[in-house]
Amino acid sequence: MSQITGKKQNIIETRDGATGDYAFTDKYPVSVSGQRKTVLHKSGLLITAFYTKPAKIGLAYSKDNGETWEVRPDIFAGFAIPGMQNAFNPALATDRDGVVHMAFRAFGPDTAPYAFIWYAKSKDGVEWSKPMLLPPVNGQNFYHGYPVIGSGPKNEVYIAFDFTGDLYLARSLDGGKQWAPLKQITQYGNEDTRPSMVVDKDGVIYLAYSTYGYLYCLKGQGQGENWQRRKIFGSERVGGHYPSIALDNKQKPVIAYRAFSGGLGPDVYRGIHIHRQVNDWTNAWNEYVIDTVYTTTMDAHTPSLAITREGMAQLTYIRSIEQNSVPWQKWAKDIVFSQSKNWVDWTAFQQITESHDGQFGPQVWPNLYWQPNAPAKGGFLVVWDGKDEKAELPSQPWFARSFCTPDFKV
Repeated sequence: MSQITGKKQNIIETRDGATGDYAFTDKYPVSVSGQRKTVLHKSGLLITAFYTKPAKIGLAYSKDNGETWEVRPDIFAGFAIPGMQNAFNPALATDRDGVVHMAFRAFGPDTAPYAFIWYAKSKDGVEWSKPMLLPPVNGQNFYHGYPVIGSGPKNEVYIAFDFTGDLYLARSLDGGKQWAPLKQITQYGNEDTRPSMVVDKDGVIYLAYSTYGYLYCLKGQGQGENWQRRKIFGSERVGGHYPSIALDNKQKPVIAYRAFSGGLGPDVYRGIHIHRQVNDWTNAWNEYVIDTVYTTTMDAHTPSLAITREGMAQLTYIRSIEQNSVPWQKWAKDIVFSQSKNWVDWTAFQQITESHDGQFGPQVWPNLYWQPNAPAKGGFLVVWDGKDEKAELPSQPWFARSFCTPDFKV
């Protein structure tokens, strides 16, 4: 592996630290909304997953909180895997013993364009097991959606994905060695897409997802055997999309999402909302409105949520504005950041990227990660999929980081 030093762009000095844009590889796209693709190994190694074109799974590593990176653009290059021709959409999780688990999609020469779910793991995050194909749903050669992955308190591994309008769960109760038969956890056939997963310290699984504009949360107990569902948000006028779920410092689920109405005139609405469980599962959840847009020429969407050990909520999302009619220039999309100590008062959003200045094309799919071992009280790192000015080159993974000062106040 060669050492890659990030190229700094647009350093923004603030009272709470400094943020900078870094291109730590060239022309490698990253992943999609809802997937966690950045983890911290127990050794202190920061790991971010991406995929290249042609589609291979790559990883970037940092031993110094993102100051420098080492890049491996094809971590499975040493394996002969006849059924895995193209691999993409990786998601990562770590268990209690520090093992890094990965789920991703791939198809072979006989299955394209229908992708299946694959799995691999690594003790140190660097040397990986040979990927294994998880059994497809009912043996069908059909589209398997973006996977999300999580780990339980006894090193259980859970992988959820959508298939023909419903969510399925793959489970391993022994750290990824053996897998139970797939379990169908929704039975509605309503395009349960782009789920987001988190597992609490007691092993309860939470899955947020949207279907036809309605936002739901699933609660799985008994190692994913028993499930409850509740509607979180949605009406005939305003729907919820692109959820990102996290646990607060009391192990309660919190969901950030995009609220959207596609009407005209007074019916236009786009915004970033948060729903938070305060009491028990069945009681009403608290709702917080973080950002609102009332025009068809602006948008706010694709949030990524992280919560610190002290309970501070940190949020990145995309704010976009329609600037002209040229296809690759039509929307200027930028990553913004806000945070709150009490869920009610949020800092004014801080713009991390500046695509409108012609330097970058649209910036999409932000993925926020909290670094508990960073200087001061910690810091955040956000990875996103950036495109060049004319979108002529493939996407590139970029990141920005900031270290909060101990005296930060809302």
